[in-house]
Amino acid sequence: MPSKPQNKGSSEPGPSKRKKSKHTMAGGGKKNGGTARNPMTAKLELPDGYVPPPKHDPPKKNNRKRNNAGKKAAAGVATALPPGTAIPVDPLLNQDPYDRLLPWRLRVEYPKPLAGSICSFNYDRNWLSLDNHPEKEMRKAFAKYKISQLRQPTPNMTPEEAQALHKLYWDAGKGKLLKARLAVMDKPVSPNIFGTFSLAETSATPILNQNVLLFERILVLPELRKMILRLLQPSICDITALVSTCKRMALALKDDFDIWDFRADDFSKDAFIKGQAHHGGGARSNTLVIVPRSENNENPYTTDFQQMVKLCGAMATAPSSFRSIVLDQIPFFNVTMFALMVKSLPNLEEVVITRCLLLDVCRLPNMLRTIQNNPRPQSSNGYIRLDFYPYFFRGPSSGPRVGSFGVTWHEPTFDTPRAVFAMILRIWELAKTVGMDLLGNRSAFWRFVSQLPGVDVLWALKAREAVITYYHELEGHKDANEDAIKRIKDRFAHDLMAAMNGDNHGTPDIPPNMARYMEDAKTRFSGSYWNNWDVCGVCETSLPRCLFPMRLDCCWACKMGKFITDMEDSHLRFWQLAAISTWIPNLGNVADLSELLADEERLKNAANMAKYADAIWAMARKGLFNDKFMPMPPPCVDEWRAGLHRWKMFRNPLKGPIDFRQGGPQVKHPCIYSLDVPLHVDVEFGPESKESFNRRWAWSTRTDRLFWDYYHGVFSKMLPQELVTRLDAHFRNPVPTQVKNDPVIRSTIRNEERLRQNKDDKNVYRYCHARVEDCIWSWTTPGHRPLNLDKPVPDPVINKEEYEKVWMNWQFGHELYNQCRKGFF
Repeated sequence: MPSKPQNKGSSEPGPSKRKKSKHTMAGGGKKNGGTARNPMTAKLELPDGYVPPPKHDPPKKNNRKRNNAGKKAAAGVATALPPGTAIPVDPLLNQDPYDRLLPWRLRVEYPKPLAGSICSFNYDRNWLSLDNHPEKEMRKAFAKYKISQLRQPTPNMTPEEAQALHKLYWDAGKGKLLKARLAVMDKPVSPNIFGTFSLAETSATPILNQNVLLFERILVLPELRKMILRLLQPSICDITALVSTCKRMALALKDDFDIWDFRADDFSKDAFIKGQAHHGGGARSNTLVIVPRSENNENPYTTDFQQMVKLCGAMATAPSSFRSIVLDQIPFFNVTMFALMVKSLPNLEEVVITRCLLLDVCRLPNMLRTIQNNPRPQSSNGYIRLDFYPYFFRGPSSGPRVGSFGVTWHEPTFDTPRAVFAMILRIWELAKTVGMDLLGNRSAFWRFVSQLPGVDVLWALKAREAVITYYHELEGHKDANEDAIKRIKDRFAHDLMAAMNGDNHGTPDIPPNMARYMEDAKTRFSGSYWNNWDVCGVCETSLPRCLFPMRLDCCWACKMGKFITDMEDSHLRFWQLAAISTWIPNLGNVADLSELLADEERLKNAANMAKYADAIWAMARKGLFNDKFMPMPPPCVDEWRAGLHRWKMFRNPLKGPIDFRQGGPQVKHPCIYSLDVPLHVDVEFGPESKESFNRRWAWSTRTDRLFWDYYHGVFSKMLPQELVTRLDAHFRNPVPTQVKNDPVIRSTIRNEERLRQNKDDKNVYRYCHARVEDCIWSWTTPGHRPLNLDKPVPDPVINKEEYEKVWMNWQFGHELYNQCRKGFF
């Protein structure tokens, strides 16, 4: 029977107020067993097989904003599945919250997919790439994105800019971060990959005399410490995180790393190399870290090249002593030097390369092929283990700034996320063969990819999840029929398109002038179009159609490689590559580093290229370049890239002092707009002025070819008969000095060479403009803008006004596709 309600004034406690023992179980007994004695309590016994719901921790008092945000975000859930799929029911309170992780519930500002969108990511999945903590990984991505939006302070800030920056940081709750950045703004920061080593070296307190953790005591034992480091290698992210834990940890690990200062050390005096002859010439057990710990202010390119020669000499002296190497921010180190290093060091098992200027993201396929062609039987997996963090182009810290694009210094004409993942799919099997981790949490390459700009905060996580799920399903369905494989590929193509494109962004519209050349243009607007796969005409890789521009000539990865090869010239990159190519013109003809150092003539010519780079750097710092006098690329650069360089200087002439050591100016592609018809017809018009051409002109091999082309019609009539007779007998041979010194011939052929250059440059412009236009019109971003860390893409649902404003401004300020406007060609 139910008990009677007690009066308020009664002092006898009713059944509802009776205190329960803290040991009372659900059945009424004590913790040590027994039956319920009270019949009222016996009625509360639970039936057999009942599973109580999981207990949820009560919200903390300081999480009121987060709880309110979660309630607002849970108001409605739009479908994020392919068309035709039923909308899943929201999980109940007693379900696992990780079964269906919805990012817009973690952050209200994250765009929620529209119900009718044909390109929405499938969030109703088991996130294989996030292990057991998907919510933690997503919150971490949100936090990193929030910090990335806080721009770095610069020394040349105005008081108004400094005040606005101070308010921006404090409003975001990152006041301490601003103080830390201001503290190191005016001080030269040592670019050590293990920055805490310099702090640990100043500590004289023994580690065992401090109140340390058990793990720190274990690291004091050399055998256990080396075993732990072997398990972490070659993941530089894990090792750096361990070293950066505290000063005591850095001091414990310092003895397992030998550090060479690239710009200050004499590598031949290394104690291990000097004493190698006394212990049999084996490999060192420590990991060798080579990093520049200082900056050169006078003749920096010449000094860096000389240090590279010394480093090659040290490796050639004791090639068998190198087992594990970390190379961080090494100048004049490109794919050719990497291949020669791998060929010359027989005991090399682990290589970590981070932030080297000449090793951008496009160099990874060549590096993996080099490792595949040079196996290591003594290694655990039979190949050199590689951890690679490409050079990240963050943009200038001061002066005019276009943005931060990651894979290139200048504004790209390719889609960065699509290009990078197209390259990942191309090299996936090769990386698996040599044992390189591309997308794991421990991989430095994944750290690079996760920092690249995208359509939203979680684009990289979603793209990685799609790739890992795809290969996981293929591995589990090896014996499946074609229909099952097609369904797997269709799901992957859909999810990858949604990750790259964004949930609420539309597909690219085909301009009418392009649609007439495309057979399947009418199916562009259907969702099934993006499930198709095509083969790239350049790399011959089968890829989903979302990794191609609208014109399916080649994939985005090949577009990216072509752009970086032709356009990326920041930090005087062309001159550094020219020095290496002059030193090593053909890698197949060089057996090892010893043979390379033996050729003194090529070494001297390569050093001259570095001297030219110093001269250009010094002249640019003094502001000597202008529209009448532009810096030219190295003589070994082909005419195509030289022509693009001239157009780039024509569109963006250098003005005032410029420091190429900090990158130089950022520019757009010079062929982004069509050329005026009268200028295209005018033979006197070209990207390089007549004054600049005449000032730098010198008789070259191209001048020899031009001389013989015009010899019979022009120059034979200007020379004495005796000389003509001799030239006729030696046709197409090197031009004699007597001819080269003739002032009339020099003036005539110099003008003819300038006109020929103008014609060739305009042909380069016409060819590039059509392909750049195809790429730009293939973007799905508002206003066809490139993805930029400085300018996040507005979402059409959350920020509809800004989204429409960008499109409107672009339509009024740009010409149509392949259409003449105002006399443009």
